[in-house]
Amino acid sequence: MESCWANNRAAYRCRHGHTSAAKTDPDRPKNLYIREDSVLRHLKSLWVRLFEPEPAPSTAEVVNHLRAQEITLTYDRQSRTL
Repeated sequence: MESCWANNRAAYRCRHGHTSAAKTDPDRPKNLYIREDSVLRHLKSLWVRLFEPEPAPSTAEVVNHLRAQEITLTYDRQSRTL
């Protein structure tokens, strides 16, 4: 996913297989957009489920850990879960 702005909010989009230099494959998945605030509000609970720390770290600490460890989050379109 790549970062973008959608409706004046930070968001991420997946344009799987999209390139402006090639004709669009009609069978490729449709573009997916998810607002950043929808992701951020779940980060701390995701951390607790994975590591069970006491107390839960701040959202900024979780983001820093994900970046430092080069962890990629994946969004499931069908279940609408991270």
